[in-house]
Amino acid sequence: MLKPKRKITRKEIQVDPMLETMGNVQKHFETHKQSYTRYGSGLLILIIALVFFNNKQDTAQLEANAALGRAMIVWESKDWDNAEFQFELLTDEFGHTKSGKLGNYYLGLIYMQKGNKETALKALNEFVSKNDYPMLESNARIQLAEIYKSNNDLANAIKHLRQVDKIKCSSSQKHSAKIYLAELLLDSEKTDEAEEIVKKILAEDDVSDFNKNRAQQIFGMITG
Repeated sequence: MLKPKRKITRKEIQVDPMLETMGNVQKHFETHKQSYTRYGSGLLILIIALVFFNNKQDTAQLEANAALGRAMIVWESKDWDNAEFQFELLTDEFGHTKSGKLGNYYLGLIYMQKGNKETALKALNEFVSKNDYPMLESNARIQLAEIYKSNNDLANAIKHLRQVDKIKCSSSQKHSAKIYLAELLLDSEKTDEAEEIVKKILAEDDVSDFNKNRAQQIFGMITG
């Protein structure tokens, strides 16, 4: 026996993305009908394209957020192989979204955890080149400095640590980066700059005991 067709309610129609988009276009056209008559159909085509594009972007971001959520659940379980797979899916499919860009940060940490330094270098550099997460950028640049240091590339390590001071992040993160910078400057025989950095840190009031002890150790190495 055939089932009667289900009646679609007005409420259900309103939540359909395609119908909602077309409704927005129609509403916009009715509001600005005189303008379109004056300036021609080219402007109308442009508006329709922009509305469809924005709708598509919003949908992609929602899907990316869901993919990020799945990846983070696996990340919390410390199942690194599965987490790597989930974050790679995220960056491959939604790399242009905010959530997709964040995936490169976690991929970089996973690659480092697994000892894949060069792959981590690529992922973290991709993250810092275009991201909206300053608190994570500071840590990403410290991790990059660590990789470059292990490759005996002190110039690039120092470059990333200097960048941390320009980021809007916590004072603790800035102190950690500056102390690490002082260590590398000392290794590069730039003693005067290293000494100036640790002196400034020791003169501040909001330095953690851990960072203060590190700064004192470096200062002791410099002054003998």
